[in-house]
Amino acid sequence: MQNNSMSVPLAVLLLLTAVGSMFIFSLPAVFATNPACGATITANTTLTGNIGPCSGDGLIIGKSGIILNCGGHTITGTGGYDGITLNGLTKVTVEKCKVKGFDYGFLLEISSSTHLTGNTANNNGYGFYLSSSPSNTLTGNTANSNTDNGFLISGSGSNHLTKNTANANGVGFHLSGSSSNTLTGNIANNNVEYGYYDNSVSSSPGFPHWNTANSYGTTVAKLSTTGDKGTGNGALAGGNPNISTATSPF
Repeated sequence: MQNNSMSVPLAVLLLLTAVGSMFIFSLPAVFATNPACGATITANTTLTGNIGPCSGDGLIIGKSGIILNCGGHTITGTGGYDGITLNGLTKVTVEKCKVKGFDYGFLLEISSSTHLTGNTANNNGYGFYLSSSPSNTLTGNTANSNTDNGFLISGSGSNHLTKNTANANGVGFHLSGSSSNTLTGNIANNNVEYGYYDNSVSSSPGFPHWNTANSYGTTVAKLSTTGDKGTGNGALAGGNPNISTATSPF
């Protein structure tokens, strides 16, 4: 009887251990940590506090397919450098991050299929900058009071920008040498020059730049605006400062 009574708890213990192991190994690799300024992130990461002030870069994402969730925390720079950087990556998600005090708040270079959701880039040189980075999705982000552009899409096609806000920047949304981008339901108010600016027009018949913005129903060159809203833009601009393709100093 003693042997039987002892074997039951042992069997239960072994079962619980096996189930526990399966549960542990099934969890996503999310590490609640607070990296230092300039750290390279190579696994799913959730911040537990603010980072900075950083005298160099904020955070560098160094692996495709991972998630950075800042949980509403702020990464602060002292001027220059980049807040959050992706270079040559794909399928990265960056969400709920606040970045300020850098040259570039969020910098994507040669990166694709990335999701930027619910982030804020205020008081930088540029808020969000996509360079040679196609097929990314930016949703519900905010870029206010940046010296140059709130959102700059340069040499990057087929990106989707939805319900983003760009207020009080040099230019709210700037598309340069970029085609097949879609802007839907964005807001650009009180920017120094233009709310929406597109200088992607090309004279080459084989290289058209078509960008579509769902907004007020006005078409200016290749930027078709039928929904994004903008008021009070253009303290330095003449004509229709809310939407334009004229030469920009920013």
